[in-house]
Amino acid sequence: MKKIILSTAAALLFSLGIAQTKDNNVVKQGEIMKIPLLEKFNLPARKLPEILVKAWCEGLIQGYYPLQVDSACSYHNFMRQFGFGRTQPIPSADEFTDIQCPQSFCDNPNDPVLEQFKHNFEIIQNKRFDKNLSTEVYDIKYIRLIYVKEKGDQMFDLLGPVFKFEDVIKLNRPDFKLTNAKNAAADFTLKQYFETRMFHGYIIQTSLLKSNNPDEKKNKEKDMWEH
Repeated sequence: MKKIILSTAAALLFSLGIAQTKDNNVVKQGEIMKIPLLEKFNLPARKLPEILVKAWCEGLIQGYYPLQVDSACSYHNFMRQFGFGRTQPIPSADEFTDIQCPQSFCDNPNDPVLEQFKHNFEIIQNKRFDKNLSTEVYDIKYIRLIYVKEKGDQMFDLLGPVFKFEDVIKLNRPDFKLTNAKNAAADFTLKQYFETRMFHGYIIQTSLLKSNNPDEKKNKEKDMWEH
């Protein structure tokens, strides 16, 4: 099956401040790692997209546009962009006063659209190499979800919402843990999962995230989701 990855050609490393730089004996390289969730080793993390969307839905974490990391994206705009369940047309409407997210997601977290986010996700990170210590260190900056759209015999990867890593690892509720394949009684917190790098992935060439606010004169919604 042929796979087409929709991404911008230019890597906007300097705009994020995670381009390749050299400071004394430390060399930094910004990079994106793609984590295929259908691979056996990564299967325990297939719940990750659901956890992030649910936490966002409940107001526990903020999501951002995939091409504008400085621009917070409302959960409603995310739902509307991907046709995901029921959307909230007017945030102040009385019928939505007592719920934190669209009822369809709260009642049915196994929405078919959510499954389309469970193929891959991306890690945007800095890789640091200290020549004195001869050691590589990874500093994760963002987690970006990927939506897979199928058309005929092709699959298109569309950029989904971005979450700041520092916010992600603060999610430590019991239902936000990932499965421990070796010990069902000791599931992993997101902090443990990422900081011990319990995943396999590969580096891809694509754009990172613009850190500049978008031009108000342009179609902001379209520019921040796609190119």
